[in-house]
Amino acid sequence: MFAKKLRELREREKLKQEELAKILSVSPSTIGMYEQGRRQPDHEKLKQIADYFKVPIDYLLGRTDNPTLYSNSVPQGTGKSKQPGHYDLEGSKNLPLVEVKKIPIYSLTPKNREEFFAPDNIIGWEPVPADTLANFAVRIEDDSMSGSRINKGDRVIIREQNTFSDGQAVLAVIPDGSFVIRKAKKTNDGIILYPENKNYQPEHFSEDEIEIIGIVVQVNFDYI
Repeated sequence: MFAKKLRELREREKLKQEELAKILSVSPSTIGMYEQGRRQPDHEKLKQIADYFKVPIDYLLGRTDNPTLYSNSVPQGTGKSKQPGHYDLEGSKNLPLVEVKKIPIYSLTPKNREEFFAPDNIIGWEPVPADTLANFAVRIEDDSMSGSRINKGDRVIIREQNTFSDGQAVLAVIPDGSFVIRKAKKTNDGIILYPENKNYQPEHFSEDEIEIIGIVVQVNFDYI
């Protein structure tokens, strides 16, 4: 679907592949592979494409047929997305509006390690305040961090970086290829990843055995 949408948008703008390649700072062959479905852009490039053509990322991925961009705002304290100027919660007219952005939610179980940031691994979109310093979210699939109030089904907001402070919760890839949320602590000979549930055991790895993808900056959950 992405391949078809990209070609349609490029042709709508009367751009040659070479011209679009220059705009996106990629090679013409990359554009060709995008349009043939032989290659997928990473999230940052996908966002750049959406921004250039002024369409939602969901439109590029075929999740909506509506190419129109719209801006959401959230009245502080309500937790509900609102279009600017629309208020239907009692008292919300007196609350300041906060601009929001939507970040991709990735599955913690991609087909393989290299496809974590692939568009096909996006399972949804999470609204966060526009000034949130975060790149993406993941949906929790177990109770290994329940002691930190990170429960199954919660969306953990991640800032992509490979450094952390002792005690911070991180997203890491461990030797078996699994993506896990754990608290991390450096030791003289490596890193300890420890859960917040007595039914799970801490694990010690050398620094070259694991990859730190990012740090947890926020946890979003649904009220029941």
